[in-house]
Amino acid sequence: MTVKELYTEALLERGRAKRLNDMTLLQQADALIALIDELRARHYLNWNDDTQKIQELHERLKTNPAANERTNDALRYRIEQNRARWGEKPKEEQR
Repeated sequence: MTVKELYTEALLERGRAKRLNDMTLLQQADALIALIDELRARHYLNWNDDTQKIQELHERLKTNPAANERTNDALRYRIEQNRARWGEKPKEEQR
């Protein structure tokens, strides 16, 4: 499976999670979408790479706590950006 195929599946899964109001599935889809966006932005991935490359990068991050924390921060920011791009309001604004 290519990165593009995985990304497409994650977007479809996100839509399904929103329709079912499944917040766990929605968070997982958002995290995967953000991870792929971030890795592509950092030029670690391109659309035609095999998804095994994502797993290899994840294994490398697990051994470096500082890089892992920086990546987690970047992913949280990327998730916020994606939600804004999709026209969704932050949780604080929804109340």
